[in-house]
Amino acid sequence: MKGVRRWLWVVGALAWLVTLTSGQEKHSPYAPPSGRGIEEGNFVARNDFLNIRVDPKGSIFWEFQFATGEWGDAVFSEHFPVWIPQWGGVSSFDIEVIQPFQELQPDRLAEAKLRYQRTDLNQELQILRRVQFEPGAVRQFRITYILTNTGSATIGDLRFFQIIDFDIVNPGGDYAWYNPNSDTVFMNDDRYFRIGFFGSRRSARHSTGYWSFVLYDDWKDGELNNQDRHPSTGTTDAGVGLQ
Repeated sequence: MKGVRRWLWVVGALAWLVTLTSGQEKHSPYAPPSGRGIEEGNFVARNDFLNIRVDPKGSIFWEFQFATGEWGDAVFSEHFPVWIPQWGGVSSFDIEVIQPFQELQPDRLAEAKLRYQRTDLNQELQILRRVQFEPGAVRQFRITYILTNTGSATIGDLRFFQIIDFDIVNPGGDYAWYNPNSDTVFMNDDRYFRIGFFGSRRSARHSTGYWSFVLYDDWKDGELNNQDRHPSTGTTDAGVGLQ
């Protein structure tokens, strides 16, 4: 396996503002970004609608302006696990950062590099994570992944996952769903807005489910659950993923 590419769009769409309601207590461990550019090795950027912090290993803060002067955080946790039969599932949070984010174009383009090594198998995988961000009234940004086998042994049956626990403004009140026509996973909170993503190639499988199952467990066996909506009716605190 050499130079496998996958990129993802993250898309937000406006809905309407209503009174907030309380949800399950979940708190991201970091403060919102304080500026733009590179902040402690992370890429931070802001335009008319988005205020994001993208870490090399994942993200915990993507803010969206869903009404004039009204901003809400949209992500509790985002990461990108990999799986092969010999390793099982490995979260990006457990992969070594060998290059923190560096800007190639101020406020618009940045890259980070990660590396996972299994010296007992002579296997090494390098992941380049590239963020492309646009100024102005733009409601989406792109993340590109380039996976490269940098070891001496073959890496077979590699599976890549993008996993996100979207919390729209606050936990709860959400429902996750998959659109097969566009091969997109979405999270809706009908009080606020919708957010989702798709890839440059059609996914092999997709996931919707309770937030902790999708975030921590569904990808570990190398097969997402292919569930099209969670919950089947009503709302909850949910997560989404593509394989």
